[in-house]
Amino acid sequence: MGARFIKKSDGNFYMRLDGNTTQVKFAAVSEADYTYTFSVGGTVRVSKTNSDEGTIYYTTDASPIPSGGTQNNNRFPGVGTTITYSRTTPGVDDYSLSFTASGSGTAFYLGGESLTWGGYAYPGDGYLNNSFALGVKDGGSWKNVGNLFIKDNGVWKECESGWIKNNGSWEQFFGNYGNSSWICMLEDTDDAIDFCVQVIAVN
Repeated sequence: MGARFIKKSDGNFYMRLDGNTTQVKFAAVSEADYTYTFSVGGTVRVSKTNSDEGTIYYTTDASPIPSGGTQNNNRFPGVGTTITYSRTTPGVDDYSLSFTASGSGTAFYLGGESLTWGGYAYPGDGYLNNSFALGVKDGGSWKNVGNLFIKDNGVWKECESGWIKNNGSWEQFFGNYGNSSWICMLEDTDDAIDFCVQVIAVN
């Protein structure tokens, strides 16, 4: 069971539900002048409707909470609401992420992702689970494999991870995606918090 944000090898970001998870809710933090809408599968789920004017805000369910922040759920329409996704069978379902911002220069970063200008996207180092690389030898050189597939009942399915038994213990040898419970919409290249949303599995 779980819900998290991922970045696939196509460069796009998704919310991934796996196992029997059908319900999620969202939390948020912000410290940005821009206003935002954050959408999952084309439906707006969380908004940030006011300029923060240098103040850090966070919602009740946010974990961790930002140092020196002020709790205020009313600044983020949509947070804390349980949302149900129709899923017919247990497995893995991905929902595309998008956002709008009132200003330019904004981009997605997974929570904990290393930033080109230094530091890590909110909530910081340790909140991004990095993928494991898998290689194949082609013409005498090792090449990175972006995806791993397995044939199941005649249909090729993409694997989320790969495991191997080593000395009686299962060890992960492949993970397809970097993933985090946080996704951040960062403005320009000045700080690591601007507007960030956390997904929380309810069931």
